[in-house]
Amino acid sequence: MAPGSGILGNCSMHHLKRLLLALYLLHPCSHASFYLVHESGQPRAQICSLVAYRPHGRRTLFRPLPVAMRQLFLSNTRWYIAMEIPIRYAFTMLADNNRAPIASRFRGFLPVVVDIETAGFNAKRDAILEIAAVTLDLDEQGVLSRCETFAAHVEPFPGANLDQESLDFTGIDPYHPFRMAKPEREALDSIFRPVRQMIRDTGCSRAVLVGHNAAFDLSFLNAAVTRTGIKRNPFHPFSTFDTVPLAGMAYGQTVLARAVEAAGYAWDNDKAHSAIYDTERTADLFCTIMNRWNAFMLRDATQDAPATTNEGTE
Repeated sequence: MAPGSGILGNCSMHHLKRLLLALYLLHPCSHASFYLVHESGQPRAQICSLVAYRPHGRRTLFRPLPVAMRQLFLSNTRWYIAMEIPIRYAFTMLADNNRAPIASRFRGFLPVVVDIETAGFNAKRDAILEIAAVTLDLDEQGVLSRCETFAAHVEPFPGANLDQESLDFTGIDPYHPFRMAKPEREALDSIFRPVRQMIRDTGCSRAVLVGHNAAFDLSFLNAAVTRTGIKRNPFHPFSTFDTVPLAGMAYGQTVLARAVEAAGYAWDNDKAHSAIYDTERTADLFCTIMNRWNAFMLRDATQDAPATTNEGTE
């Protein structure tokens, strides 16, 4: 049998499908094969394939099992499931060679954490004052982490409303000379340019905004794109990953500061409400939740799967 092959003793179809689904969610792969193997090691016949990728992002988990193989599997004969997957460590499937691992994790979308500091709550009327974006990376072990941070101070657009309560809350002086603020179009270009480049480099199809109360940030981003006439917005126009429900699920906390602390990170109130600081803490929170979920899925899969045995190997 090929390197990385393993035998799952007396594995039921229910257990096999649960294990496959867990593996697929953790590490989608380009191809993996499964075989029926008699206890003596002979004969063996391929019963199904796991194929992750299809043109235009479509994918299927199982190819249909032949009727004869299904009947054989359900019989009382002592057969085993052999799992032949090219792996470097347990339960890791190889990604498509033409795409980075992160392109396989989120259905071809690239998660980019964004925070926007504003002078109010009305996306069409109130000014954007700061914007920051953090790109993420997924290594071969499936661990999600921060990659690069991009940020800009933004000049209020002509005629923009500046709500004094919002300015007092963020502590931002829109016209402070040391802000080195950029016009809105230039500021957005400085964020969009590296995001587009990472989409190309990773083989992703589009960026998806990750944020704490993500709909708020996306509404201001979309309004600014419309206002400035940008034609190639790399972000999906309505889909987001929101760390508010994710943190509520994982830690029982929905306030960013408390959720970050619950995830094991320090929170500095003096740095809060800076776009860079809030974005990087949100990125840490999102990565931690995703990584904990992966660990949970792997543990659940290994607990539900039958014990591994070397019986019947060649």
